[in-house]
Amino acid sequence: SDKFSDVDISIIVKDKSKLNLQGKYIIEHTIFDFRTETETRIHDDWNDALCYAYFNCLIIFDRKNKIKKLIKQKINEYKTKLYEKIAIELVELSVLFLFEDNWRNLKSEQTHLVKALKRNRLESVAYIENIILERIINLYYYIHFCPPADTKNRLYNLKKIISPKIYTLILNSLPLKDFTKRNLLKRY
Repeated sequence: SDKFSDVDISIIVKDKSKLNLQGKYIIEHTIFDFRTETETRIHDDWNDALCYAYFNCLIIFDRKNKIKKLIKQKINEYKTKLYEKIAIELVELSVLFLFEDNWRNLKSEQTHLVKALKRNRLESVAYIENIILERIINLYYYIHFCPPADTKNRLYNLKKIISPKIYTLILNSLPLKDFTKRNLLKRY
């Protein structure tokens, strides 16, 4: 966090009808972003965003340590599912880069990226490369047993878990001067 950060506060209640505090409030030059969640919602399966929100949270008040135990349990469940998430990301990447399935002896050069290149649809190539980059970034988070940061913090937080060399490589792949085949292939 820095001087521009807001303070995210989750209030977990049994019944949302008793207290439903939502929204941003400025208190003495600090922005507080309040969200009220029910215990039922916290018991549901956690996606990346929810896990990211609670991964390093500070619990201010928890009368019976019920929420603390629940968050710890959910984070452990999330970590056990990471291997499945890694496998899915790798499969998605293989389809985007090169479709090859040795188990069934299937091989094809006809990925969406290759087809877009052959059709000279360079905007589509750039878009597919953006998807590839997002998947690679997700993989780095998952491999380090971290939930991917939200969109605005994704790249910034990534530098905390990977080497400076890889971080620089990723940053260098972001800008695209123009949609020429040469630049897109270089990026690829």
